[in-house]
Amino acid sequence: PFTTSTLQQEANRKLRLSARETMRCAQGLYERGFITYMRTDSVHLSEQATRAARECVSSMYGKEYLSNLPRQFNSTARNAQEAHEAIRPSDVHTTQDKLSGMERDAERLYEMIWRQFVSCQMPAAEYTNTTLTLGAGDFELTAKGRVVRFDGYTKIQPTSGKKADEIVLPDLQENEILLMQSIDSTQHFTKPTPRFGEASLVRELEKKGIGRPSTYAAIISTIQERGYVKLDNKRFYAEKMG
Repeated sequence: PFTTSTLQQEANRKLRLSARETMRCAQGLYERGFITYMRTDSVHLSEQATRAARECVSSMYGKEYLSNLPRQFNSTARNAQEAHEAIRPSDVHTTQDKLSGMERDAERLYEMIWRQFVSCQMPAAEYTNTTLTLGAGDFELTAKGRVVRFDGYTKIQPTSGKKADEIVLPDLQENEILLMQSIDSTQHFTKPTPRFGEASLVRELEKKGIGRPSTYAAIISTIQERGYVKLDNKRFYAEKMG
């Protein structure tokens, strides 16, 4: 389930919301009683909340989408202060369409929080992964592909990575002889470390123990307002003052 840091990162990646916008929307949801406290670095869930999530999964998706045992999580953040629960819906039965008087960004943020909370009590997705290793003279060529066998938690919370098409490999046998049809040569250059975006900067702040969950948005706003950095095409660039 979400902490302040992971909520800001996912909202930036999926919803294109800045850290400040995310916290403003979360504050509104909290004040209206729709979510629990939104400044936390704990991933702990109460027994009551876990039970409610499991009942929701079982009724909406069937018992095959329910993990065998209730799942609890431990924080990996340094100096984590677990005074509050993870960020979750106050009532799991309140879905996005039942929110009243909230702006569209807040509704989208709530839906993301709801999906993350419910999916954390679902089993892992299952895939069949295949790697082909082909001998070609002095070289070895590899091809990788996978097939979804069971979608698990991704049924309601797709992974945040780039959605690549599933590569379907032919049914080959060991030591089978293959005929080369064509060769395509491409040139690649080592690229420098990418510049920080808001999501990656929040992740780095948390990793290095800089600030607290309540200050991530303020830090990012301050370095821009003081002219230390500018945000261009969703990436930070150092200014002369910085």
